[in-house]
Amino acid sequence: MQKTRIAMLLSLAMSAAHATPTIVSFDADNLKVVDGQPVKLSWTVSDATIVRLNGQVVTGNSITVTPLATSGAKLDYRLEATNADAKTTDVRTIALSRGTVLDKGYIPEAYAPGCVPQADTDYMAAHKYLRIEPRDCTTVRTATPLFTWAQLALTSQLAEMTFTLTGPGGYEYSVTTREPRLVLPKPLVEPGRYTWKVQERTSTGVVRTSQDRTFDFNGAELPNVASGAQVRANVLAKPWPRILPRDASGKIMTWSAIDAALKVSDQKDSYAAYMAKAAGFATPVDIPEPADNNAIHNVLLRIETLATAGLIANNAGYQQEAINSLLKVAAWRTDKEGPTTEWKQDQWNRDVLRSLSLGLDMLYTRMTPAQRDVIIKCIKARMDPLMAKLDSLYRLPYDSHLLTAALYAVEVMMHTTGAVGSAERYEPAGTEGQLLAKTWNTVITTIGTWRGGSDSAFGNSTGYTWMALNSYAQLLADYQLTAGVDISHIQALDKFGDNFYATTPRIRSRISESNPFGGTRAPFGDGSEQGGYYYSYAWQSYGLFAHVSQNPVDEWYYRAGIDATRTLPLRIYHYLMTASKARVAPAENPQLPSSYLFEDAGQVAMHTNTSDPLRSSLYFRSSRLGSLNHSHADNNSFVFVSKGRDIFVSGGVYKNFDDLTEQQLRRATRFKNALTFDAGEGYTDSGIGQAERVPDPTVAGNPAFSMVANARLVNFYAPETSNWSIATGDATGAYQGEITPGSHTFKPLLKNAVRTVAYNRADRVALIYDFASSDIKRRWQFNYQTVAKPEVDPAQPRRLKVVAADAKVCSYFHGFNGAYTQPEDMATLYPGYFNPNQQFHTAYKTTDRHNQIATLTVLTEDCATNVPVYVTYLTNTKLLVQRGKSWLVFDQRNVQISE
Repeated sequence: MQKTRIAMLLSLAMSAAHATPTIVSFDADNLKVVDGQPVKLSWTVSDATIVRLNGQVVTGNSITVTPLATSGAKLDYRLEATNADAKTTDVRTIALSRGTVLDKGYIPEAYAPGCVPQADTDYMAAHKYLRIEPRDCTTVRTATPLFTWAQLALTSQLAEMTFTLTGPGGYEYSVTTREPRLVLPKPLVEPGRYTWKVQERTSTGVVRTSQDRTFDFNGAELPNVASGAQVRANVLAKPWPRILPRDASGKIMTWSAIDAALKVSDQKDSYAAYMAKAAGFATPVDIPEPADNNAIHNVLLRIETLATAGLIANNAGYQQEAINSLLKVAAWRTDKEGPTTEWKQDQWNRDVLRSLSLGLDMLYTRMTPAQRDVIIKCIKARMDPLMAKLDSLYRLPYDSHLLTAALYAVEVMMHTTGAVGSAERYEPAGTEGQLLAKTWNTVITTIGTWRGGSDSAFGNSTGYTWMALNSYAQLLADYQLTAGVDISHIQALDKFGDNFYATTPRIRSRISESNPFGGTRAPFGDGSEQGGYYYSYAWQSYGLFAHVSQNPVDEWYYRAGIDATRTLPLRIYHYLMTASKARVAPAENPQLPSSYLFEDAGQVAMHTNTSDPLRSSLYFRSSRLGSLNHSHADNNSFVFVSKGRDIFVSGGVYKNFDDLTEQQLRRATRFKNALTFDAGEGYTDSGIGQAERVPDPTVAGNPAFSMVANARLVNFYAPETSNWSIATGDATGAYQGEITPGSHTFKPLLKNAVRTVAYNRADRVALIYDFASSDIKRRWQFNYQTVAKPEVDPAQPRRLKVVAADAKVCSYFHGFNGAYTQPEDMATLYPGYFNPNQQFHTAYKTTDRHNQIATLTVLTEDCATNVPVYVTYLTNTKLLVQRGKSWLVFDQRNVQISE
C-alpha cells in the first residue's frame, strides 16, 4: 500500500514537471502605433518556466515597448512560453500596424484612384495666372466635360491651337480652335481614363506642345452641359416676352396664370408688397444719371416693377411709364465719360444693361419700332466695350470683373437677340444668336473658376462667395426661365452650397460695434471682418439659388429665420420661379460632414457640428490662388471659432479696395494667424511674410496681388468615424519677394514653411504644428489676431488666453524660447481705420534667431485642464503628441495618427 502511494506521488510530480505551458492572454493597449508611441504589452501564462518576447527573456506580466512605426519596420511581437525541459512551447503573436500615415505630398481623396497628379511643367506653366481644367488626375462627373487651358501667345499672333482627347476603346477627338476653352460637343460614353493635350502655334511658326493630362470618367453622374447652339435655339424659339417661364407641361405661362399662382404661394405677402410699389412709381419723374449704386438700383427697380405690374394687371399706364423710363435711361451718356458706362463703372453698366434688355424683352410688343430702335442702339453701345474686355480672359482667367461681364453678357443677349426696330437690329440679319452661342460657351467654361473646377469651391474670399451668389442666383434663374437651361449642376457649381454650409453658420445674427460677438465673421479674404452674410443674403439670394438647384439641403439652409422676411419685396426672378416650379421639400436635420475639404481652392473647414449655428470651427487656408485679387497673403493661416464666438480671426477692414494703407493692413500676413519673421541679424521687424513686393525685404510690406507666390494642401484626414480632422499646407512658395514690381517673378525667402492643423471636435482641442527653415538665421513670429483683447501673463510667457462672451480659449506654445507680446490695439497701430477695442494683434516671438524651427501650439476650448496634451520632441523636427488614447506624430510635411 505504501509503495503504491509513493509511486502515485512520483507520477504526479513528473507530470507537473512536464505540464504543457499555456499563454492564457497576450494583449497590447494599442494595436495601431506611430513613431515613438509607447505600447504596453501584457500577458498571462501558466505552467511555464521561461517567457521570451521576440527571442528575449522577459519577466513579470508586462513590458512597455516603443516600436519604430516607419515604413517597412517590423511591428510583430512574438511571445513564447516554455516549460522546464524546453520541449514544449506555446506561442502567441500580436501584429501591430502603423497608424494612418499622411506622407504622399498630395491628397489622394481629391484625385482619381491610383492616379498621381503631375506638376505643371510644360509651356503652360509659364502663365502667370495658370488655369487648367480638368486638372491632371481629377474625375469628371459629366459626359460633356469642359476644358480650359493656358494660352501664352497673344491672340493677334496666334495661328491656331489643336486640342486632342484620347480615351478607352480607341476614342479620339481633335479640333482646331483659337479659343483656350472647349465644351466637348459629343458626350463621352465609355468609362475609363482619358488623356488630353493642346498644341499652340503662332503666326511666326513657334510650336508649343503641352504635357499629357488625364482624367477619369466613371459615368454621367451629372447632366450634360447645354451647348451654345442649344441655348441659341431655345431662345430664338420663344416669343416675346422670353422671360415668361414654361409650366410643368412645357407650355409658356401667361401673366394671369403667374398672378394666380403667386397669390396662393408662400410668397403671397412679398408679392403683394412688390406689386404695391408700382403705384408709387406710376407718376412720371425725371431720371437723371445717378451718382451712386442705390440710385441706380432704384431707377432699375422702377422699370422692372412698372413693367411687371403693367403686364399682370394689363395696366396701359404702368406699361407706358415703364417704356418712358427705359427711354430716359437709354438717353444716359454711353461714351467714355459717361458715369454709368463700362469705362467708368462697369458694375453699374451691367445693371443698366440688365434692365434695358429685360425691359425690351417684357415690353417688346408694346413698344413702337422707333422706341425699340432707341433701346437696341443703347444696348449695343453699352455692350461693345464689355465684349471687347472679354478678349482679355485668356490673359486674366481669374479677373472677377471679366468673369462677371461674361455672365451678364449672356443674360442681356438672351433678352435682346433677334430684336429689331424700324432701322436698328441687334445683330445683322441671318446671324441672330451666333454671338450668344459663342458667349455662352465662354460663360460655361469660366463660371466658378475660383480654383473650384473639380469641387465647386470659391476660394477667392468668403465674403465674395456670398456676393457672387447674389449675381449667380439671379443669372441662373434667368437662364432657366428664358432659355430653359439649368447650369446649377455643372461640375463647377453642383457643390456650390458646400461653400456656405462650411464657412457660414446657419443663423440670422449680426455683428455690431455694441455686440462684437453677435455673429461669426467670414474666415478668409476681403470682407473677412464682416459677419451677417447669412443675415443679408440667405432670405433672398440663397432662397432663389435653392429654388434653382432643387437641392433639399440648400432649401433647408436658407430657411433659418425666414418667416421674418416673408413680407419683403423681391425681384421678378423669384416670382417667376415660384409660379412655374414647385420648391423641393427642405432636408430635415441633414447629417452634414464634420469637415469640408476644398483641395482645389486650398481651404479646409472643421466643425464640432456643421448644422449647429453655435458650432466650434477651425478653418485653414493653403491655396494655389496665393494672394490674387480678393485673396490675402494668408496661406497657412487658421481661423478659430468657439461656440459660435470669434476667437482668432482674419485681421483687417475692408472699406476701400484701392486704399494702400487699408490693403497693407487687411492683406498682410502678420495680421493673420500665420508665421512671419525678420530679415536676420540687425533687423527688428518680425512681420515679413508672403508675397512681399521686394526681393530682400527688411520690413513687412504691402503684399503683391499674385498667384505665383502660392501654397497648396498636401495632407487631409477626416473620417467621420474619427473625432480628429487634420490638414497640412505647404506655403513655402508663398513666402517670396517680388524681384521687379509687377513682374510676377519672385525670390524665395524661406526653404520651408509647412503647417499642420489638427482638431479634435469631441475634446475641443486644436494642435498647430509649424516647421520652417531658412538660409538666414531669423527671429520667428507666430501671429494671432483677435476681436477680444487676449490675456497675457509675463509669469507664463508661453500661455495666451482669449475670452469672447461665453467662450474662452487658452493657447500654449511648445518649442523655442520666447514670449507672447502684449496685445496691440489695431486702432493704435492704424488710427482712422479701426475703432478702439475692435481688433487686437498679439504675437509669440522667439528669443533667439534660428535657421530652423519646429513648434506646436495647443488650443484648448474652455481652457479645460482635464484634456491634457503631452508633447515630446523625438528629433529636432519630429514631435510626438498624446491626447487621451490618440497619438500623433508631426514631422515636417508628414503626419501619423493612431487612435
